[in-house]
Amino acid sequence: GSQTVGVSLDAETEGIRITPVPGRVLHLGGRVTFAGADSVHLYSDLGSRVAPVDAAGRFAFDELAPGRYEVIAESNAIGQKLAGYATVWLKEDVDDIRLEGASAPVIQFRCEDTESKPLSTKSMSMTVTRSSPPDDSRAQQLSCGEAVTASVGSWQIVISTPSDFYVASVSAQGKLLESSEISLLPGDRIEIALAASEKPASLK
Repeated sequence: GSQTVGVSLDAETEGIRITPVPGRVLHLGGRVTFAGADSVHLYSDLGSRVAPVDAAGRFAFDELAPGRYEVIAESNAIGQKLAGYATVWLKEDVDDIRLEGASAPVIQFRCEDTESKPLSTKSMSMTVTRSSPPDDSRAQQLSCGEAVTASVGSWQIVISTPSDFYVASVSAQGKLLESSEISLLPGDRIEIALAASEKPASLK
């Protein structure tokens, strides 16, 4: 027979026996539709995995637990970099993921004074570090006026200025940046604009 047992979240509870349910393992596969990608990366809270891409563009991952996955392919071709991206909630076997190629994300860094006039000081820089997907951190540093090709994911921004300057604002695509993190998807071209000003002599 069954009985009702009171459960408190912050105390041990007796009278309950939990029997583990054997885990389901699932399959995720699909096709990369652009040339130059020889592998596909799979990311989840459990870590990351890599699968090769065959001559027909197909890839497959097996023995996956149900859950949310990010699937990313990047071209290794010289010239324009392409990237494909998909988010999958895996509840059953999936074999029809299509990773369409779009231009890999680009980050631009522009420096200006508080009157929107260009600043070209060499001692200002922006470091972007990929924070997500997990297990694959990457970092790049940009000087004023530079642009870099980045990878799909979330990136943390850190801006460095000389001690005699102060940062008035940081914006992305013309809107004030409310967080130090930006998210990039294939096809994105994001401009980070730094407005800085020399400190008054009384503050130096």
